[in-house]
Amino acid sequence: MYYRLPSIICCLLVFTSSGKEVGGVLTRDTRWNAEEGPFYLTSDLLVARNVRLTVTAGTRVVVGASAGKDTAVTQYDDIDSHTVAIKIHGALICCGKSEKRITFAPDPGSTASPAWYGIILHEADEQFTEIAHADITGAYCGISLMQCSPPIRNSIIEHNHIGIRCTDNTSARVYNCAIVFNSAAGIRVTGANPCFMNNIIAFNRNIGVWCDGLVKVTCAFNCISGNSDGDFLECDPELGHLVKKNKRGDSIDVFKNLRCDPIFSGSIADSTARRQDISLPTEKHLVRDTTIAAILQSGRKKTNETCNPSPDGRYRLSKYSPCIDAGDPSGSFKDSDGSRNDMGIWGGPEFMNKK
Repeated sequence: MYYRLPSIICCLLVFTSSGKEVGGVLTRDTRWNAEEGPFYLTSDLLVARNVRLTVTAGTRVVVGASAGKDTAVTQYDDIDSHTVAIKIHGALICCGKSEKRITFAPDPGSTASPAWYGIILHEADEQFTEIAHADITGAYCGISLMQCSPPIRNSIIEHNHIGIRCTDNTSARVYNCAIVFNSAAGIRVTGANPCFMNNIIAFNRNIGVWCDGLVKVTCAFNCISGNSDGDFLECDPELGHLVKKNKRGDSIDVFKNLRCDPIFSGSIADSTARRQDISLPTEKHLVRDTTIAAILQSGRKKTNETCNPSPDGRYRLSKYSPCIDAGDPSGSFKDSDGSRNDMGIWGGPEFMNKK
C-alpha cells in the first residue's frame, strides 16, 4: 500500500481575498478554474483513486513551503517529506491551450531549493489523465511517472532538479515538450520504457537523457543539444551517434534526433543567423558605406523582418531553427496548419487524440 485513508478525510480548501488555498486529500471530483485562482498549495495534495482533478486552461498554481505533513499521505523519500507535492492516484486532467497555459511554480518569495517536490503520477488512471500546455518549474522533479502511461505534451519543464523521471514500468508518451535548464537531468529513466518524440531537450546543466543502461527508450525526432555534461548517459549507444544528414543538411542519428542548437526566437543564435542572412539588410551600426548599402538595398525585395525581433511566445522557434518541420511526419502529429510537426511546444495539433 502506498497510502492509507483515515476514517474521516478532509480536503483543505480555503477561500482568500485573491484565490484559494488547497491541499489535503481529494475524495470527490474537483475542478480548478482559472477565474477562481490562483490556487495556493501549502501542503501535499493527494488525488485518491477513482477521483478526478480537472485543471482548466489559464489556471495558476502557486506552491509554498510545507506547513506540516498530512499523515494520511505517504512520503516517497526524504526530500518528499520536507516539501510539498501533488500526488495523483486517480486522474489528473490538466489541459491548457497554446496561448492560455497552466502554470505550476513556487511562490516568488520562496528561498528553498527545491521549492517543492513536483507532480507525481503513481498508478494514475491513464485513460483520463493528461498534461498538456502546462509549465512546471522549481521542483525536485517536475513530473514523476510510476506504473502509469499517460500522455504529456506541449509542456515546458524547466529549472527543476530533474525534468521528467520515469520508473516502475511506465511507458508514458511525451510529445512536443521543452525540457530545458534543469539541473541533474532533463530526463531520468530507470526500469521503464517511455516514448519521447518531437521534444527539445536542451541546455540542462548536467545530462540531457539519463537511462540505467538496461531499458529500451523510444527517443526519436527530438532535438537534444547543449546539455553541459553530455546529451546521453547509459542510453542506447546509437542515440546521438550522428550517421547522416536530413534533406536540409542537418546532422541526425538513426532515430532522426537532431544534435544542434534549436535556435529560439530572440536568442543569441537567432541574432547570429540573422546577421549571416544575406537576404536581410545589414544592421545600421555595421554599415561601413551607406551609399553602397542604399544601392544594394534598392535591389532587394521588401521584407517585414526586423534586425532585433522580440520573442513571440516563450521557446518559439526562430525561422532559422533546424527544428521546424523536423518532427515525426505522421499525420497525427501535424501542426495546426497541416504542415509537418515542428519540434517543441509550438508544434503539433492544438488537441491530440490519445493513442
